[in-house]
Amino acid sequence: MRAMMPSDLNRVIKIISAFSRLDAKYAKRYYRRHFAEISASIPRLEAEVIVACLGNEVVGVSGFLQSDEWDDVYWLGWTYVDPPRRGTGIGRALFQKVQRVLRARGCRKLLVDTSSHKTYAPALNFYRKRGCRLVAVIPDYYGAGEDQLILAKDLAIPG
Repeated sequence: MRAMMPSDLNRVIKIISAFSRLDAKYAKRYYRRHFAEISASIPRLEAEVIVACLGNEVVGVSGFLQSDEWDDVYWLGWTYVDPPRRGTGIGRALFQKVQRVLRARGCRKLLVDTSSHKTYAPALNFYRKRGCRLVAVIPDYYGAGEDQLILAKDLAIPG
């Protein structure tokens, strides 16, 4: 695993797009802004994007962004694994890496958001298996009948 580089953008967007073109559209916009701000040395909140690689091939992505309000609260970024490699432990390894990095930074709480749409059920299950608990539901956030689900994991507690 390593920090995402601008040259990884197309591969990362392809991985995300295999699951959701809409997620890929927003991720592409975010990552471009992320790298532009880094290259311009613009002061910003703490954020990092991590890619998982097999050899030289990027096969997964995750990351985090510090909360606007609290220094010790972070949001999990887009977490996706290349479809043929899902279920092989890459997502789990990315999530564990994010937790290690955030604990080292003194993070108290990791927040995760996802959708209530049935296509996101595997993501919801993934996060729950890793100790995240549902803490909020915003009805119709993504559209009629599609709620935003917010989960949290207390990182001050090992696991």
